[in-house]
Amino acid sequence: MEEAIAPFAAALLAGGKSRRFGADKALLDCGGAPLWQCQLDRLSALSPARLFLSAADQVPVGAAARAEVIRDSGGAGPLAGIAACLAAAGGLPLLLLAVDMPLMSADCLRAVLRFAGPAGGAVPVEGGRLQPLAALYPAAAAEIARRRLAAGDLSATGFARELDAQSMVRRWPVPGEFPHCFANANTPEEWRALQAEARG
Repeated sequence: MEEAIAPFAAALLAGGKSRRFGADKALLDCGGAPLWQCQLDRLSALSPARLFLSAADQVPVGAAARAEVIRDSGGAGPLAGIAACLAAAGGLPLLLLAVDMPLMSADCLRAVLRFAGPAGGAVPVEGGRLQPLAALYPAAAAEIARRRLAAGDLSATGFARELDAQSMVRRWPVPGEFPHCFANANTPEEWRALQAEARG
């Protein structure tokens, strides 16, 4: 019998400016629905105690009916959303997912949750690189996120590395059964390539 997953909050980061893409990535078509909705469905499938949508400016139509909308301090990158959602999570660990990882699966996110164990946090590592935008952060990371944000140190990877150095998260080597889950789409060309990959 599998060990039960401890209560956690989940957050979808959808506050990016999408400057390189040229359009709001959260609204891209995902099998007839906007991408943000598909991603919230993946998070909802994991039964989080609370579900957040982090947005800086315009909130997608219908989003507030699906999740608690959290406003980040736009312009400060994903760390602003991470900090805002950690602060709102009420002491729960926070499972984070960036909206522009269209091939992410609920099974992969569930594996992150199970891997975290007593540490309460896990950051995937793929190809030697940390994946800080699809990770589980412990509640205690809220203070570190707030401090780094105030200091203008906005790197999400730097944030994850600091947590790793303090043994607040475990590094999860991504197994081969989850190919392409962490691929993101920063340009229309990358989006088309990922769509072709999804069609197999």
